[in-house]
Amino acid sequence: EKKVPTIFGPENPQFAQDRNANDTGWERIPGVPVCTNSETLRDAITAYESEFSLTVTRYDGSLAEVPFFEGQPPKYFWVLRKDGSGKRLVDIHVFREGREICPKQNLDFVLESGDILVLGELVC
Repeated sequence: EKKVPTIFGPENPQFAQDRNANDTGWERIPGVPVCTNSETLRDAITAYESEFSLTVTRYDGSLAEVPFFEGQPPKYFWVLRKDGSGKRLVDIHVFREGREICPKQNLDFVLESGDILVLGELVC
C-alpha cells in the first residue's frame, strides 16, 4: 500500500504539548499532517502554501546571524503568511525509513512513498 508523503510545519507542528487528562502533567499530542501526492519538494511546498495561505521562499543568506558558508549549498526557507505576518525561517528535513535527509534548497528533490517532511523553525 502506497503511503503519500506528509508535511508538518509551523502551522501544523508534528507534536504539541497539552495538559494530560487528570491535569498532573504534560503529554505530547500528535499533529495533523498535510497529506500530498507531491513527487518533488517543490510540489510539496506548493501544497503546504495552499493549505495554510502561506508563501515559502528560498532564504538568501541575508541575516548576519544565519550566514551561508562558502562551499556549502544554500539551505533554509522563509515562511510568510499571505497577510505578511508570521515571517519565520525554517529548515526542511525529510524523514525516510529511519533516516533524516536535508535536501537544502533542492526543489527538485524527489519524494518517496511514506516520506515525512518537516519544516522546522530555526532556534538560533
